[in-house]
Amino acid sequence: MTRIGSDNYLMSMVHVGHDCIVGDHVTLTQGAGLSGMVIVEDQAVLGGLVGVHQFVRVGRLAMVGGMSKVTMDVPPFVLVDGHPARVRGLNTVGLERAGISSERRTELKRAFRLLYRDSRGLQEAVTAIRDHVPPSPERDHFLEFVLASERGICR
Repeated sequence: MTRIGSDNYLMSMVHVGHDCIVGDHVTLTQGAGLSGMVIVEDQAVLGGLVGVHQFVRVGRLAMVGGMSKVTMDVPPFVLVDGHPARVRGLNTVGLERAGISSERRTELKRAFRLLYRDSRGLQEAVTAIRDHVPPSPERDHFLEFVLASERGICR
């Protein structure tokens, strides 16, 4: 059964497939399409004509650029774009607008760099994040999302 949360903005020609879960305060822009069994967490933004493959998860406060092809999980707080979608950076503007403190944004930037900018394997990066980024709800959610990925994450 498809479930759509509260206070979302779905523009025209958006498709939400079977058994999808869409959180709260999500924006699905003109013509975005979610295949079956997709999960979109709270406050995510998907640009126009984005296509999301079945079973993909899009994390909280993630932003997907227009016309992207999303075939892997999109971790929370990141920007992805392209065909196929690739991680481009941290969604710093979205984090600030969501009221995430400057200190937490700096910590998330450190976690992002450890996962995406250093040449480490996934498990090594997770260990480094646990060692070098203080625990917080945001850091913990980021790590839990990455570790729970069954499809793999956008790199």
